[in-house]
Amino acid sequence: MSRRLRLAALTVAVGLAGVGVAMLLLAVLARPALRLRADMTHTGGAGVSERTAAALRTLPEGSRLTVFMFPENPAWAWNGSAVYPRAFDRLISLLEDARLRAGGRLEVTLLDRTSSLLETEEAQRRLGRRPGDALFLEVGDTRKVLAFEELFQVIEPTRDGQPARLRAERLDHALGNAALALASGALPRVAIYTAARAGALYDPQQLLPLARLLTDEGFEVVDATDLRGVQDADLLVVPGQHQAFAPAELDAARAWLDAGKPLLLALGAFADERVVEDWNALLSERGAVFGSGLICEPVRTSGGVIEGDPICGHLETSGAEFDDQHAISSRISTSGRAQIFTATRPVETGAAGNAFTIARVARSEVEAWLDLPGGKDFILDGAERRGIRGIAAASEPWMAQGDAANGRLVLLGSAASLEGGRLAALHDFTAAAVRWLAGREMRDFELVATRELPFRPDRATQARIDNLAVLVLPGAAFLAAFGIFLRRRR
Repeated sequence: MSRRLRLAALTVAVGLAGVGVAMLLLAVLARPALRLRADMTHTGGAGVSERTAAALRTLPEGSRLTVFMFPENPAWAWNGSAVYPRAFDRLISLLEDARLRAGGRLEVTLLDRTSSLLETEEAQRRLGRRPGDALFLEVGDTRKVLAFEELFQVIEPTRDGQPARLRAERLDHALGNAALALASGALPRVAIYTAARAGALYDPQQLLPLARLLTDEGFEVVDATDLRGVQDADLLVVPGQHQAFAPAELDAARAWLDAGKPLLLALGAFADERVVEDWNALLSERGAVFGSGLICEPVRTSGGVIEGDPICGHLETSGAEFDDQHAISSRISTSGRAQIFTATRPVETGAAGNAFTIARVARSEVEAWLDLPGGKDFILDGAERRGIRGIAAASEPWMAQGDAANGRLVLLGSAASLEGGRLAALHDFTAAAVRWLAGREMRDFELVATRELPFRPDRATQARIDNLAVLVLPGAAFLAAFGIFLRRRR
């Protein structure tokens, strides 16, 4: 009996030791740095590129990547469209490769409809996510937000019933750019002009939401009270101007434009006319200037049409009111998502100089009118006439010197829309304008064709595969069996 007990004890000890060794081995092999994935596609594009992998390996420990995989655009799910399933499958595959090749420096969290509701809500609250935001890369206190449209290019559904479909992707390129920017710490700098508005950049009722939007877009925000001290910034944003330029400040604004640096300029209906005159003098050759007055539109409700109310100064714009050809507004136009412009003065477009292009990217509806001083507020009277008015315009030179000096300009007739809670109703347009100004809009030459991922054979290749599967393989098995039969007969 003692011998049996000793044998049982030895067996249990060896078993426990084996379990311990197996657990230790699994714990070691589970480390991302020790896992390998084989890319079997002939283009070698199934995983992240070497450039992106190198950028991910420079991230500090504790970096986080949160991905929201929710089909939020009904047009891309209409009529059985496979846009979202294919895009999400690609996201899962590539981000797993990114996690492994980051060498344990990147924590990846994927959230979809099967995720815990509490976890999803907490992540959305912490990150301040908006519809369309797909990927959040966080490094310490800085982060970069990538929208679904920045990761994939989608062909919109057509009126004849053809569903939306993926055309191409730039997921690897966008992820690599975000990792490089955050890892280096050398984020592009955006200067927000806040002269005569002390503390506005830190006030949630004024410009703090705009500063957060720019931070999410991967910029370092600089509070600029004097244009002369921010000439080395990468982007200038003027969200309204509360005092006229001093001569030195006017020269600094002219120097910024002459250097070909991008500018987002927003002047509302109640801006000082001296400010408007100064900017119009600087911008006259660009083919766009600010007009005077307040654009109003009738508001249609279930109870009838409202005019003569301050609500008429809130322009709810969607669909056809946006230029469906320009990079800033094309996605907003096709999605039909409404944007609200508050206290808007007209932006007038005309012939630009030979060196520049001009586009009216947003306009009012045809029944809008220009509320002029001296008449009744928010009511069509006197010399006021109905008609289409420009709300925003974009200009760029035919030949830019580069992304840092691309000469791009966006004129916005509403400054109030960039302040406080009103920015939420103009978030999509503002973010798209900032991306365009920074040269980060979707470009065909940066796209990787999704027809390579997964493998989709043409008809000739499919015929060869069918012949191999139906004829060659069964035939070879039959011939081998027949040969064995003949040999056994001998």
